[in-house]
Amino acid sequence: MTTVKQIYKSLSHRMLTGVMLHSDMVDYYKFLSLDGYAKCHEYRMISESRAYRKLRSKYLHIYDALIQDDDNPTERVVPDTWYSHVRQDVDPKTVKDAVKDGLTAWIEHEVETKRLYEQSAKELRELGDIESALFVEELICDVSKELKKAKKYHLNKEHIEYDLPTILEEQHHLHEKYECKIHECYGR
Repeated sequence: MTTVKQIYKSLSHRMLTGVMLHSDMVDYYKFLSLDGYAKCHEYRMISESRAYRKLRSKYLHIYDALIQDDDNPTERVVPDTWYSHVRQDVDPKTVKDAVKDGLTAWIEHEVETKRLYEQSAKELRELGDIESALFVEELICDVSKELKKAKKYHLNKEHIEYDLPTILEEQHHLHEKYECKIHECYGR
């Protein structure tokens, strides 16, 4: 049977993986000169980092113990081949394909995250740790909202067949929107 400690450890690892994924997505989109998308993932990285800290604090508060992370997250988005290129090498087809691939990777990550959170909440309830289960259920709601946005955005891009002028046109608006959200996170 899975222990509460193992569940928290699994959740902690998944959250750290999410932080790293979004950090990688910032580089991914900045390399493509899609600063609005980059800023969106910077905001997601900050949000998930805060949730990661909150989870670890919650465990310490309830169990007076630390969660030890045994391994580093390995979920990467930037293709290895990109490291031997510069921005000027990026052509329009690469940008279109990368937007599609980036959205797909984001959605797949969030689907897996939601699945883990749901299983974890169920197991915590079975173990009688209702406080932790309720905390994880809040995380499920958060990831569900993010997943809904990502899927809707992906569908929107599918409908316009990843039209590059439309994608480029929305970058300024997205950059400003997420820049404001980041400032709100830091109370600036």
